Amino acid sequence: MLNKTKLLKTITFIISFIFVCSISANDTLGKYTEAGFLKEILGKSEDVVIEILGEPIKIVTKNNMKFFLYESLVQQGDADKYFKYTQLAIVNGIVQNIGNSNRAAK
Repeated sequence: MLNKTKLLKTITFIISFIFVCSISANDTLGKYTEAGFLKEILGKSEDVVIEILGEPIKIVTKNNMKFFLYESLVQQGDADKYFKYTQLAIVNGIVQNIGNSNRAAK
């Protein structure tokens, strides 16, 4: 009987922990520090990026490269501001470079 009670408490704790973590993740969904964004996105496939960030506001294709443009994803240093634009350079289906800017992309 004691083992069943302990098991039930452990399962309840794990479920509660997962629930709290999912709420915390949703509060900051789509907002990243520069380092966090690099870690999360650099080297990922095009499909994984879209799964994580959603559809970009603009896609430009040149030769074997694609450029995805997103808005207001990455925090500017320690400020409460976010870069207006984040551009991902995708070469052969993999994110190879990331740039942040407050100027409109050409």
